[in-house]
Amino acid sequence: MMSTGLIHIVDDDEQIRSVIAMILGRTGHTVATYESAIDYLAQTHEPQREVMLLDIRMPGMSGIDLHQKLTAQ
Repeated sequence: MMSTGLIHIVDDDEQIRSVIAMILGRTGHTVATYESAIDYLAQTHEPQREVMLLDIRMPGMSGIDLHQKLTAQ
């Protein structure tokens, strides 16, 4: 499968980062994860020309719940 680009995921919940990275990895994306915006800025040395920020609030939903919801058919 060809890579379709690098996606940076920033979330303080390790399970959510892992689930989203796994799902996006299946689509051919390369994924980098960070626990906070400060971590992202400290580890990202290249200027980002195209950036999309997406904040998804899933009250009361764990990473496992999110995975089940996103992969349910």
